[in-house]
Amino acid sequence: MARWRGVRLSAVLRRAGITREAVDILPRGLDAEYVDKGENLGRVRRPLPVAKAMKDVLLAYEMNGAPLPPDHGHPVRLVVPSWPGIASVKWLGDVQVAGEPLFSPWNTRYHQRVCLTGQPATTD
Repeated sequence: MARWRGVRLSAVLRRAGITREAVDILPRGLDAEYVDKGENLGRVRRPLPVAKAMKDVLLAYEMNGAPLPPDHGHPVRLVVPSWPGIASVKWLGDVQVAGEPLFSPWNTRYHQRVCLTGQPATTD
């Protein structure tokens, strides 16, 4: 298990002036655009509810006491505890904040969270 070091995403969002109207965030990586069956889906991006983003999400710049290696997202990546790995976006480029739910192929097509009822989960 990796040991991460960084700053809380919540601290950065507060400093940037996040408001109570915010519902979701959409972190986007700087990796190459993803093409699936000829369709360009753009860069990896996986929405998170603001409630989760403000709870325990880390902007990590170190792993196991050393600078984050390139294959793990250098210079900075998200670490989203208890969520699928795709939520921990590597090579973080920007974070969009919105007052409505956000969607991407990475939460509608590929990596949905499903609760025990078999329906997509709507809360963290």
